Amino acid sequence: MNCPKCGYAMGPFDVECERCKRMGEPQPEPIPELLPQAPPPVEREAVDRAYQTEVDALQAQANLAGQLSSVSCLVGLLMLGGLVLLILFAR
Repeated sequence: MNCPKCGYAMGPFDVECERCKRMGEPQPEPIPELLPQAPPPVEREAVDRAYQTEVDALQAQANLAGQLSSVSCLVGLLMLGGLVLLILFAR
């Protein structure tokens, strides 16, 4: 059965139209605390400081990795040189 006023499809046991009933009642005002709030503004300096700290940490890691690779190459060359000397003097 459809509502004669708005055409809403009512159930077989509905006595009054839910849509007309809702439209006739005043809607409650929303509570301001429950409305979505904009996030507080972010301090630009704090973001820049945090970013710079991370950049500095990554640069330090890259420098350490570069130093370690240089040291490992040097150690490898020394070992190779020692092996060559060992072979030459073993004869």
